[in-house]
Amino acid sequence: MNFDSLAPHEGALLALLLGFGVAALLGVRGGAGWAGLALPVAALAGFVVTLGGLSASPRQLPERLPLLAAGAAGAALLLAALPRTWLALPLLLAGAVAGGWWLAGAPLWPQDIHRAAPVWIVLALLVPLLYREAAGPWRGQVAVLALAAALWAASTPGPWWPLALVLAAAALPLLVAGAAMAEPGRLALAPLLAGLMAGPVLARGAPADWIAATAPLVVLLGPHLTGRRAGWQAPVLLALLAALPVALAWAVARWL
Repeated sequence: MNFDSLAPHEGALLALLLGFGVAALLGVRGGAGWAGLALPVAALAGFVVTLGGLSASPRQLPERLPLLAAGAAGAALLLAALPRTWLALPLLLAGAVAGGWWLAGAPLWPQDIHRAAPVWIVLALLVPLLYREAAGPWRGQVAVLALAAALWAASTPGPWWPLALVLAAAALPLLVAGAAMAEPGRLALAPLLAGLMAGPVLARGAPADWIAATAPLVVLLGPHLTGRRAGWQAPVLLALLAALPVALAWAVARWL
């Protein structure tokens, strides 16, 4: 797959429009839970357009994201169709383990599993954390936007910031179903966001890439450190937290 001829804006625009359409349609019929299906469906379409196709046997990490989005859509559909409190945890754990394995290179042999184990473990732990912390109003959407902006500021090569922009566009329409992201939406968001955070670090691993990868964590975990804010203070705090890693990634990418 040729990453030199990307279509970043087309994929994000498709994800935004498709996401709004699916979220509005399913939200009217089934509420916020069903509207959450818009995120993986829109992300899948946007990823395919951005990357220029869908690979049946992906070798590079970016090529693994469309199939991961397809798997996330299946898990979100199951959770929306069977809204049982106990079902979210096993689906989340299965998604964390399977998603981490897939993004770590889908190792099958013992020596490959041993080499991929650190990445697999980190991703498997990161997915539940992102799922839990993205529950607050706007937080999941702002976290993905911060990652896209930080990857752009870090001048990360490859398709990473256009793919992050697609995921941000796919997450934004969920606001039509409510400020807080419902469980099916977060179940799909967590592994996709984890993959986009890990990708640039694994691909290049420059200091600016590491800083950019922390942007979602700064947005999601920052309110715990600064205390809860009410009214207009909450979105302002999220904006300031998002701007911090973006500015730092920009400075490090140009001065180091």
